[in-house]
Parts: sequence; C-alpha cells; structure tokens
Amino acid sequence: MYNLLIVDDEPLILESLYQMISKKRDRQFVVFKAGSALESLKIFREHRIDLLMTDICLPETNGLKLRDTIQENWPECFTIFLTGQEEFEYAKEAVDAHTVSFVLKVEGDEAILAAIDKGYKKIEAYYNEKSRVVRLNQQLNSALPLLKSGCVRKIVHGEITSKNVDAITNALAFGSTQFDFKEKFLIVVCWVNGSSDQRLFIENIIDILEESLRGAFRTISSVTDENCIILAQSEENDADRLRGFLEIGLNICDKSYGIIPDVYVYGEKIGLEAADKAYMLLNCRHLEIDGETHAVTMYMPNNQFTGILWRKTDSGYHVAELAANQMSESLAAGNEEAYIKAYGELKENCGQLSVLEEHALFCTLSSQLLNAIVNFLPQDNQSFDEIDAQKLSNFRIYADFSKAIKEIYEMAHVYFQARRSLHMDSRSRIVHVVNSYIKENLSKDLSMVVLGDYVGLNPAYLSRIYKETAGQSINSYISDQRTVLAKKLLKDPTIKIQKIAEMTGMRTASYFTHYFKKYVGISPQEYRNQ
Repeated sequence: MYNLLIVDDEPLILESLYQMISKKRDRQFVVFKAGSALESLKIFREHRIDLLMTDICLPETNGLKLRDTIQENWPECFTIFLTGQEEFEYAKEAVDAHTVSFVLKVEGDEAILAAIDKGYKKIEAYYNEKSRVVRLNQQLNSALPLLKSGCVRKIVHGEITSKNVDAITNALAFGSTQFDFKEKFLIVVCWVNGSSDQRLFIENIIDILEESLRGAFRTISSVTDENCIILAQSEENDADRLRGFLEIGLNICDKSYGIIPDVYVYGEKIGLEAADKAYMLLNCRHLEIDGETHAVTMYMPNNQFTGILWRKTDSGYHVAELAANQMSESLAAGNEEAYIKAYGELKENCGQLSVLEEHALFCTLSSQLLNAIVNFLPQDNQSFDEIDAQKLSNFRIYADFSKAIKEIYEMAHVYFQARRSLHMDSRSRIVHVVNSYIKENLSKDLSMVVLGDYVGLNPAYLSRIYKETAGQSINSYISDQRTVLAKKLLKDPTIKIQKIAEMTGMRTASYFTHYFKKYVGISPQEYRNQ
C-alpha cells in the first residue's frame, strides 16, 4: 500500500478527486489531500508520500515548482500533473524521470485513474528494483569472504595466472578489494596445531594476523582445513617488515586465546606464476621441521634444508590434480561443459603419472563423483540405482588409467543429465504452484511481488522462468483465467456486474467492462445477452 497526495486549490475539485480515488483505488493507495502548496509540504514532512497529483496552477506557486521542491527533499516521490488545455504544452517541457503523466482536467475520471495506475506501476517497479539491489548487495557482501578465500586457494594452486587475472579482479571489484593481483606480493602460511578445540579459533587467529598488518600491508586470506594463507602487498613488499608485524600479531594471539600458530613467510616477493611454487615450498618446509615453532619462520628460496626431493609444481601429477579440482567444482556447479574441458586436460597429462599417482587420482575422481551424487541429487533419483560400486572403488578392474577415468567420465555424464532433468522438473513444479495460486485467488492482488513472495523467488526471475517453461507470461495467464471466470459468472443473470468485477479482481464495474471488452471483443452485457 502506497500513499498518494492530491493538491488542488479548488475545494470542489479536490474533494471530488479525493472521494473518487479513495473509493476506486483504495487497495493501492492511502489518499491524502491538500488545498495549497504549503499544506502539501506539511503533509510531506509528516508522512511518506509516494505519488503526488497536483494542479499546475496554485496560488502560492505553481505545480512545477512544487514538484522541484519535493524532488529536492523527497526524491523518491513520483508526480502526476493536472493541467488545463492552455498549460499543456508548457507542462510537457518539464518532463523528467519521476513525472508519470499529464492529465487534462477535461478528460475525466478514467484518464485520471489510468494515470494513477501508471504511477502505481512505476512505484512498484522502483521499489522492486531498490529491493533487488539491496538483496543483491547483501548477498554479495556475505559472499565476499568466500569469494576472496576461493581466489587465494586458486592462486596458490596455480589456477590463476597473469593470463586470467582479470576474472578475479572483476569478481572482487564490488568488494572494494585494494589488492592488486597484477603486482607482486608476499605469501604467508600458518598452521594452528593442537586439539580440535584450539583449531576452532583459526578464523579468529587469521583475523588477528590480518588486523596486525592493516595499514602497512594490503591483505587477502583463505582458511582451509589444513592451514591459513595470507597474501600481503605493499609498495616495498619488505618481507622483514612483514615478519615484524606478524610477530606482533602472534603476541596478540597468545594474549587473546593462549594459542601461537606456526607462521611461515616466503622471503621474496612473487607474482601469480610463482605463487604455487612458493606455497608448496612453505608446506614442505613445515613438513621438514615437523614440530611446533610457535614463531614466524622466514623461508629464503636459496635455503638448503634436507636432501628430501619433493614433486615439482609443474609436474604431470600437479597439473592433473588441478584438472581434478576443476572437475570437482564442475560437478558441484552442474557445469558439464567445464567438466569436459577439465577432463581433456587430465587426459593430456595422464601419461606422465606413476602408478601411485594414478591410484591417488582415481580415488579422488571417484570420490568426487560419489559425493556429488549424494549431495546434489535427490534421494529418490533413479539414475544411479543400478550403479556398480566396484567401478568407482576398485582401480584394479581396469586395464589402464585412461580406461578407468573414461568410465568415471561416462558416469559423470549420467549425473549431469540427472541434474538437468531435476532443474526442469523444479521449474515445472514452480509453474504448477503459481498457476494453482492464481486460480484460487483471482479476486486478490496477483502482482509479481505477491507471486514472487509466495514461491520464494525474485519477481523478475520468476517472470522469466515462468515464461520460458510455460510458453506465456504470468500476466497473460492471469488475464486468461480472469476472462474464463468472468464468462462463467456472466451466465448467471442474478450476479451483478459489480460483483463479478470484484470476484475477478477488477474492483469496479467500469474497469471490468473495459477489461472484458478488450479481451473478448464485446461488453459484458452483450456477452450476457447472447
């Protein structure tokens, strides 16, 4: 329900408009009236007014100046002008985005009501858009930490390079992230050892460490099941200075939670292409020390520790592992095209794998698919009733690795088909629910906002998927159903036209007559006489 203010200095016209609009648009507007511009401003200060209907000629000022004053102070208000013939051309020059219409006083009630209906739609659209933007911002703000964390993980696993850096830059732009991924940075990895209770504080630990760097470094972080990763950046990218601030953070962690994490800093600034190598080396350093340091440890690339030989980050297994990670993300997202692309990259590198690496990747790929089936398909889905568990659990039954992953790939295709079928079934159910609600509530408000709230979907999204699924718009379906009901009721001569108008959601006999003639071609009375 919105608020409408009528402003006219002629008492008879003002009262006539007030009574007519209050009666015929009572479900859309609470109506206020003012006999002067000064009185209207007083009402504006006391109430939120959504639609102003004002005469052009007013004693203290004119309607155009009143509109300007109101837009300056209450910019969300829309305006309808009532004009005389001699003012019409002059008034048209003052059109702006919040001017709904100009109505000549001689045009009568129908023209005024049509302008009000147009204003109502503009207000609805305006607030729907504001609501959509607010919800979108809330969703984006809540998703930002996850998005940042995902970007960091992709960087340290070599999935983001200078070639595709624009994708994450654009993705994080809305969050005012100051980190410049095209410039070099420092990498920090920390571990919280000890009991599971202590690990519950890992999010708090990373917050403390980032806060200790604030002002001196720009940061972006990620918390995984294994460790915390911080990418830090400043003009100098001074690793010794970074270590000093991190040591301050460790002291705060100790005072706050009695926990001091093991922190490792890569001693040189790096770019995206070297991030995966630096991350792997810090992990290796942590494994080599194999003990709790409770301090900040600096790793320099030229340090020599033990004679342990670790796999290189550009090895065939590492590349295949990245492809497997992408396949996992594709399963969760239901994106078969991305899955096929990642599968192709996996096949290209499978010839460089050892037997142990082949076993490891097979277990990873099969468990990914089984998890996707369990988590993203309904319990009663029939697609995998006859699945042979041996094919996803026993690598030894295959002649070689390529045949094993081909079998997983073919099962994944069945999975994606089931996801697409589920998607269409869900849309069909939504259309059915909406249609049922419309049929049962033809006398009520059936705006997109109401229907969207009923099924829990954004009105614009509901409108789009309804049309794509049903082949017609929701408004078209509502019109069809109201026309069907009207024809049925008109066959009973004891039901008055006004009653039929109310039962079909038209509110007034005059509007119902106009509506019926528009869709049927003849008036309700002519149809009844037939």
